[in-house]
Amino acid sequence: MKTLSPIIGGWGGFSLIVIMTKRLTILLLPLLLLPCALPAAPLRVKATLKQVAAPPADSEADQQGVVPTKAAPAKLQGSVLPVVRSRYAILVDAVTGKVLWERNADSPRPIASTTKMMTAILLLERGHLDDIVTAPPGVQYLPDSSLHLKPGETLTLRDLLYAMLLRSANDTAVTGAVYLNGSVPAFAKQMNLKAKEIGAIHTHFVTPNGLPAPGHYSTAADLAKIACYAVNTLPQFNQIVRTPLYRVHR
Repeated sequence: MKTLSPIIGGWGGFSLIVIMTKRLTILLLPLLLLPCALPAAPLRVKATLKQVAAPPADSEADQQGVVPTKAAPAKLQGSVLPVVRSRYAILVDAVTGKVLWERNADSPRPIASTTKMMTAILLLERGHLDDIVTAPPGVQYLPDSSLHLKPGETLTLRDLLYAMLLRSANDTAVTGAVYLNGSVPAFAKQMNLKAKEIGAIHTHFVTPNGLPAPGHYSTAADLAKIACYAVNTLPQFNQIVRTPLYRVHR
């Protein structure tokens, strides 16, 4: 058995912050190529468009999506507001879909493991949580975050999803793709069809885990649409991503 806990700071250097109130869900998706989009100060929901820091001037660091700045966080009635350091970001009301603030939100960028949101959507909608899933040949060679699956090893789809969304395990994403569609290219085709169905028209998937691949990209706006779809239509998705600790049976 293996114990999993959520990766603090988001997937693959990207940040996904969900603020829940009784009447409102807000998603902030800064698209980064380096970690730490926000300072440690608490996020305040009352920020308005004028209160969010303007994008700094272009620099060498900006070419990678993150711009260092020495500007102090803005203050409003004693509250410290976040400074968004990313050049690619969006703030939306996940209930209504209304865009509250954005910065270069339609610019295509590499999206790393935020890809796994779409993978999870397809697995939850078309798979069965109690199905037994078998790791395919070659899965042991996938780099970076992993559950260290071996070819032929089995686990339930439920355990696979928890491992993928909490540990960001790249091997589980590929295993899920092969389970559902027989191969990664066939699964990626379904990912792209689902993206268009959701309205993420500036997105193109090549892999189920977000490992670098030519032609694999999305935008802050499209990722927000995909995230809103997941949290609004799939209760099991919400249950998984809010789980602090999970034990995989293997």
